[in-house]
Amino acid sequence: MDPRLRTRVEIQTLYGLVDELNYYRLLKLDEQCAQEDIGTAYRRESRRLHPDRTASLGDAKLKDQANYIFTAINEAFRTLKEPSARLQYDQELASGNIRSADTALRSGDQASGSDDPEQAATHPNSEKFWKLALRAYRENNFTSCMTNIKFALQFEPDNEVFKEWMEKAKDADNKAVKKEKNPYKLRIL
Repeated sequence: MDPRLRTRVEIQTLYGLVDELNYYRLLKLDEQCAQEDIGTAYRRESRRLHPDRTASLGDAKLKDQANYIFTAINEAFRTLKEPSARLQYDQELASGNIRSADTALRSGDQASGSDDPEQAATHPNSEKFWKLALRAYRENNFTSCMTNIKFALQFEPDNEVFKEWMEKAKDADNKAVKKEKNPYKLRIL
């Protein structure tokens, strides 16, 4: 089979199943696996299913699907890498929950590209800058917001939500009342 076609079929098939898989199955692990096996499995699966593998195919929908799968793999690793978090997840799994409460993944009928800007980042490195940018925007610190969005765009240059919010922050900054920054100005009371 053509490797490009194999990649396409693998991503599309896994995308259809990813919401039904628990964190162990995402990393192809047994629930009783040793703690040190989790890092090895994460590196193997993240390398195999990295969204950059689909970039050469030129299909935006396929890249979105690969990003979603990669988000699921990262979430599985973040949950299982710490023994205490793993123990808590094992208890949730025993009660029938296959996802943590603070999941970045869609649940049920909810689409992965929801209107919530908090979920726009798909890369772990861009996520921290994106959250800082959103916080700065809420605090009307538009210069800081634009700076953090620029950092986030370095990790995800094609992220349309980032670009949209950059324009939004620029407009808000232009409309904001500028404070005069003259430290030598005396106030007369």
